[in-house]
Amino acid sequence: MVDLKAELQEGTRSAILAYNMNRAQIVLAAFKEGGPEAVARLEDEFAALCNADFALERAALNANHRQYRHLLSEAAANCDLLHQSLIAVDSTADILDFMGKTVTILGRLLVMLTA
Repeated sequence: MVDLKAELQEGTRSAILAYNMNRAQIVLAAFKEGGPEAVARLEDEFAALCNADFALERAALNANHRQYRHLLSEAAANCDLLHQSLIAVDSTADILDFMGKTVTILGRLLVMLTA
């Protein structure tokens, strides 16, 4: 059986690593595309992704919850898209979109499982 939590954590951490490895290039692209506001938004989303990863590590996940597998799969898929976007240094709009979606899904997952 696939350990979805481990897969999600691996995907999240690989996206975080890809962001850090390409940070200068991504931040420069964000600045060129939207100025300081875009850079601030990008850094805020990255911080939220890191916080969600940390919260996942600490959360006692309830594998029997009816939405558990679906949300983990959806979050893992978004992490893969985010990772690929960060490696390719796509437009910051795409990076922000994937980062925002991933953080949102992780947030829903954590709220649902820790409630």
